[in-house]
Amino acid sequence: MKTGIQSIRFAIAGLLALCLLTGLLFTSCKKELEQPREEETVQAPDSIQDLIAYFNSQWGILLAAPGYEPQVLDYLSAQPTSNRDRYLLTVNTASGTTATFLFTLKTAPQEEIFLISNEPVFEEAGEEDGVKFKVYKNANCPDKTNQNTETGPWVNLPQIDPVTEAASYRSKVEEKHTKCVYNKNESNKCTEFLKKVGTTTYNDKLDGKGKEVKTEDYLRYRCD
Repeated sequence: MKTGIQSIRFAIAGLLALCLLTGLLFTSCKKELEQPREEETVQAPDSIQDLIAYFNSQWGILLAAPGYEPQVLDYLSAQPTSNRDRYLLTVNTASGTTATFLFTLKTAPQEEIFLISNEPVFEEAGEEDGVKFKVYKNANCPDKTNQNTETGPWVNLPQIDPVTEAASYRSKVEEKHTKCVYNKNESNKCTEFLKKVGTTTYNDKLDGKGKEVKTEDYLRYRCD
C-alpha cells in the first residue's frame, strides 16, 4: 500500500516538474485540468480549490487537504480505531450494498488530491463492491438533475486490443444524474461517488465504422 501511494506521488511530481521545465507555471496546468464554472447556468465547485478529500477503498486511504482533516472525518462520520490515523467508514458501495472499510488518513495538497482522483479508472474484479468518492466544500447536491444525457464522439485507441480486436470506443450517458453545485457557504459539503451513468461501446474499426465487440459500464462522479 505504501509503495503504491509513493509511486503515485512520484508520478505527480514528474508531471509538475514537466510543467516547470516547459516554462509553464502550475496555474497553467490547473487551467487545463479544472472544470470551468458556468456562471450563467449551474456552477460547479472549483475542481481544485473546493476539493478537500478523496477516498479509494482499494487503497484503504483517505486523502484530506491540510487543515480539513477534522472536518472531513466528522462529515463522513468516520470512527477512530485503537491505531493512530486508522478509521472505519461505513458507506454504500457501487453495487448498492452497505460496507465498512478500514482506512488510513493521509494529508495531501489539494492539487495532488485533484490529480490522483482524476487518474484513469480501471475497474478490477470485485470493485463493484468498492468505493471511490470526492468531497467538496462550498457545495451541495441539488434535488433536481443537472446532468443531461449525452453521447461522446468515437475515440480511436492508440493500438488494437489483442484480445477483443477493438480499435475505437464511444461512451454514452444513459442515466440522468446529479453533480455537486457550488454554494458560497464553506460549511456546506458535497460528496460525489464514482458510479455507473451509461455504457461504453467498443468497435473493431476506427471511428466506430465496424461492428461492436464489447461493452462496459461508463463511470462518472455523481452525488445522487
